[in-house]
Amino acid sequence: MQIQKSQKLLFVITAILVIVTFLSTFIMIGCGRRAKIIAAKEKAGQVEEQNGQSQTETVKENWNSDTEETVKETAEAGESTNAEESASAEESGENEGSIDTTESEESIEDEETTASESAEETTEDEETTEDEETTASESAEETTSEERTEYTADMPYVRAECANIFGGDFLYDYTGIIPGDTGENNLEIRGFMSYDISQLLGAAIKSAKITGTAESLLGTPVATYGPMIIKSVYWGARAISPSEFDLNGTEITNISKTNFIKSPAALKDSLQSAVNRGLKRYQLCFYFEMSQTDGDGESDYIYYPFPDIVLTVTYLK
Repeated sequence: MQIQKSQKLLFVITAILVIVTFLSTFIMIGCGRRAKIIAAKEKAGQVEEQNGQSQTETVKENWNSDTEETVKETAEAGESTNAEESASAEESGENEGSIDTTESEESIEDEETTASESAEETTEDEETTEDEETTASESAEETTSEERTEYTADMPYVRAECANIFGGDFLYDYTGIIPGDTGENNLEIRGFMSYDISQLLGAAIKSAKITGTAESLLGTPVATYGPMIIKSVYWGARAISPSEFDLNGTEITNISKTNFIKSPAALKDSLQSAVNRGLKRYQLCFYFEMSQTDGDGESDYIYYPFPDIVLTVTYLK
C-alpha cells in the first residue's frame, strides 16, 4: 500500500514538473518572440529616421544647387542688362550731339510753362491764405463787436479850425460857414468844418449822419450852381490856410435843400477810415461846383452857424 502511494505521489510530482516545464518553455518562447518584435520595430524606426534624414539632406542639397544656379542666372542677366544699358548710354551720348535746336527750345518752353504754372499755383495759395486771414479777421471783429458797448454822440466841432475861404485868396472868420459866392468881388466861398473825433479811436462805426440847419439864405445858390456838395477832406489839427481852398477829398453827399439830414454810407466809411488811421480830426468842406461865379454882383450863399452843422455818430467801443 505504501509503495502504491509513493508511486502515485511520484507520478503527481512528475506531472506537475512536466506541466511547469511546458509552461516555462511556452512563456520563454512568447517572451522571445515579443523581444524580437520589439527589436524589429526599433530597427524599423531607426531605418525610417535614417531615411528621413537622408531625404532632408537630399532636399537641402537640391535647394542649394537650385539657388546657386538661380543666383548665377540672375548675375548673368544683370550683367547682360548692364551691358545693354551701357550700350544704350553710349548710343545716347553719341546722339546728344545730333539733337537739333528745335528740341532744345521746346524743352526750355516746357520748363518755362512748368515754372509759370508753379507760380500761378503759389499765387492761388497766397490768395487762399489772404482769404482765410480776411475771414478770420472778420470773425474776430464780429466777436469783438458782441462784447462792446454801443454809444451815440455828437462830435464836438473845433471852433479855431473852422473857417471860410474866399476864392483861395483869404480866410473869412465868421460865426458859421457861408458856401456860395460874394457879391462885391464875385469870389467863390467854401466853408470848412473840423470835428474832434478823439473819443472814436479804436471804435467800430455803426452809423453816422450830418445835419444842417440854415439861419439865412441870400440869393439863389442852389438854383444858380446846383446842389451843395459836402466833401471829406483833411488838413490836420490846426487852422486851415487859404492855400488849402481846393483840397482833394471824397464826396460824401450833396444837398438840394437849405436844411438837411444825411446819413450816406460814404460818411460812415470815410469816418471809419479816419478812425482806423488814428486821426483825431474829421474835417468837411461845403461848396457849390462852379468854374466861376455868376458875376451878378449879388451874394448867393447859405449861412449855417457852426453849432448847427452837427455830426452824429453811433459806434461800438
